[in-house]
Amino acid sequence: MGRLISRSQYLMGLQCPKRLWLYKNRRALLPPQDEAARVQLASGAAVEALGRGLYPGGRLIQVGAGAFRRAMADTARGLKKGAVLYGATVSAGGMFARCDILSPAPGGAWDLVDVTSALTAREEHVQGLAAQACALSAAGLKVRSALLARVNRDYVRATPVSPRDFFVTEDLTAPVMEAARLLPSALQGLDAELSSPEEPRTPIGERCLAPHECPFRAYCWKGLPPLSVFNLPRLSWEKRGALRLMGITAAADIPDTFELEPWQRRCVEAARTGRPVMDAAAIRAFLAGLSYPLYHIDFETVMSAIPLYDGTRPYQQVPFQVSLHVQASPGAVPSHFEHLASPAGDPRPGVADFLLSHIGPDGSLVAYNSPFEEARLMETARDLGGRASALAGFAARLRDLAAPFRDRAYVHPAFNGSYSLKKVLPVIAPELSYDGLSISGGAQAQFTFLAMAEGRLSPAEAGRAAAGLKEYCGRDTLAMVRILEELYRVSKEER
Repeated sequence: MGRLISRSQYLMGLQCPKRLWLYKNRRALLPPQDEAARVQLASGAAVEALGRGLYPGGRLIQVGAGAFRRAMADTARGLKKGAVLYGATVSAGGMFARCDILSPAPGGAWDLVDVTSALTAREEHVQGLAAQACALSAAGLKVRSALLARVNRDYVRATPVSPRDFFVTEDLTAPVMEAARLLPSALQGLDAELSSPEEPRTPIGERCLAPHECPFRAYCWKGLPPLSVFNLPRLSWEKRGALRLMGITAAADIPDTFELEPWQRRCVEAARTGRPVMDAAAIRAFLAGLSYPLYHIDFETVMSAIPLYDGTRPYQQVPFQVSLHVQASPGAVPSHFEHLASPAGDPRPGVADFLLSHIGPDGSLVAYNSPFEEARLMETARDLGGRASALAGFAARLRDLAAPFRDRAYVHPAFNGSYSLKKVLPVIAPELSYDGLSISGGAQAQFTFLAMAEGRLSPAEAGRAAAGLKEYCGRDTLAMVRILEELYRVSKEER
């Protein structure tokens, strides 16, 4: 074996050999780490630390940049003592592995435990454990079992958080050992790819997005037109492959005889003509379903694998902020109301009280991608019993402003097949751009609120953060007002 690769790199290679080659040889192509990635890393580290409570009394093997030899030496000493090890580090058989937990078993064997923040066991967990098991076996250790400690989706936080309640441990020994048997052959194939000075010619495909979106996708897709067969909405990978065999990559070049759904055909027409395509009847039907006054609503939420507040669940999106733009009649100047919870405690009671104070008994609640707001209202109703009926009633009155765009009743060539607010708004109301805002995305809003809640900001910084959060959330609901105005306009023009 010519090269040493880690467990994470092995998983990269299984997803796409080109991804691994680029990671090893062209790492400068990686995009900068954003707030969402930082939140995810911090959450994963917290889950791993909590998982050590399943095997208390162990020894943590510290590792840092340039300290791998020391970590391996510390691991060797811990193994000789037969101690529970956290972060045991081994390098053998072409693999470098850092194991979350190694626990001694009878007969000089070891139980290998991987701690994950996932809610379900997936193939990547089997392969990751197989990579560790191979490294341990090559180092002369006997692996008795391979276990996955995953998050219990039914856990409801009660202080203090109990690892025994928070995790579900699954025995994956059989599939892991089978994967470990096949691993050396797969590793040889990856080593051959890495030995080449030439970038692999791996074709674009489903592997670019699954099981995770590849961070090099922008590089590999850079030659594609803005709307290609690979991002045409809801087109199957079988059809994408068929079009590629026909030599077609631009959606605009898809022949009229190729079978597409009506909404896909409208996207193709917009790309081909460079002009918007409307289904005016569908837009008018959507508008007819609205009841005034309208409450344009948007939540900002915070979530974590380990629930932040008593009574909440893993990955529950807890609303900490809400913006309302209220319109009494079509075209009326909206009134704006907003609420930002104190970061000192559970934000849900304050959010619920704000909604009960500012939403009347009649009229539609309008949200962009309303299933998100609906879920937040129903979860809050479930958890705050005294307000349940009213909050559930709000959820029943929601209307989804994204529907005309998701169903492609309104298609613009600049949407490039997307219906996200960040794509739609610059076309309809470019003056409401998020550029220049101190907070310009939901992940950044969550990261900011977490920093406030954890006391990592000075009073002056917290004040600026609160102002930024209010400006961002308010921009979302004002954007909805402008988008609705556009729908009314085109519904009249298209009669």
